[in-house]
Amino acid sequence: MDSNSNHKAIVLYVDDVQANLMLFQASFGSFYEVLLADSGKSALAMLKEKEVHVLVSDQNMPGMTGNELLSIVANEYPDIMRFMITAYTDYDVVVDAINKGDPYGFFNKPYNRDDVRNAINRSLEVRGLRIKNREMIKKLEKANEIMVGADRSKTNFLASVTDEIRTPINKIMTVVHMIKDKTNSGELAELLNLLDGSVRKLEKFSESTKHLERLYDPELRLDKKPISLNEIVEVGIIENGNLLSSENIEVKFEEGAENAEIEGEYDLIQSAFYTLLGFIIEYTDSGTEIILGIQKGADNVSLSIRSDSSRYSEQQKKEFSSLSDDNVSLTEKDFSLELFLASEVMKVHEGRLTFNDQGATSQFIFEFPV
Repeated sequence: MDSNSNHKAIVLYVDDVQANLMLFQASFGSFYEVLLADSGKSALAMLKEKEVHVLVSDQNMPGMTGNELLSIVANEYPDIMRFMITAYTDYDVVVDAINKGDPYGFFNKPYNRDDVRNAINRSLEVRGLRIKNREMIKKLEKANEIMVGADRSKTNFLASVTDEIRTPINKIMTVVHMIKDKTNSGELAELLNLLDGSVRKLEKFSESTKHLERLYDPELRLDKKPISLNEIVEVGIIENGNLLSSENIEVKFEEGAENAEIEGEYDLIQSAFYTLLGFIIEYTDSGTEIILGIQKGADNVSLSIRSDSSRYSEQQKKEFSSLSDDNVSLTEKDFSLELFLASEVMKVHEGRLTFNDQGATSQFIFEFPV
């Protein structure tokens, strides 16, 4: 700050010699708002009444030395930038001041006016940065609290939704199976199969929501273990067996596909593959094939799901291409829950889910790090 500033910095100078006080006022009064005190006791009383930015104190004063004053100020007013003026070089005094009062700098009498002014200006810049950094840290801590709170609210909401959905699902499934066992009517059986399929979709949604609930937990810790990708694939095909049969779709492995192991949490990866495969089946033409492939690379292991007769719209394909983006959002993109779950599962496993489009042929790829 300088004489042209609307708000001058406030500098308190403490010295028991009246002539020194007047000299300091004359030297720096045009640059700063200068306050004068003739003792440490007077200086402390002044600090209680007015905000001070910089304190410059003489060392050798009766009653309270500069070291003692700086030590008190350092504890009670840590934002004040502190300087000491000594009439001679005294190593012990300097060491004691550093240990107790942590001064920003020292001046020897007679001091150079320009040196003092430059040092004060630098200290004011440091003070401003310290205060801004502290304010920024508080804002970041507050923002973090809000985000954690939002995550907890989101997690609690998902948990509530999951519980609310699963209870009626279980009851409906029980009734459907009981009726199936007692009916011989083909028409009724067809209706029950339709109801059964719809409930299974709802059950899949509930399961996906349950896994997303875990992924949103800010304290998530994965239970990673070695997993066989072949086992993941086999279970996923079995779980989607009814859908594959009803759509007359055959699943085949690419020639040369081999078994591979990855590290991860089994339930999450299994759910990601199972639900995504079901999504792909629903968009694949009846009577065609879905090709699965497993490949090992130097840095990753990939599991691909290719469909040569997919019915995705151009808008869907465009949206799918951003699946691997770090900041992808379910609310901003037209993703199904299955796709979003698979993408989030891959991210927490430090991998990614990608989509390749080649006209009628489309391919989703799970990429796991080695």
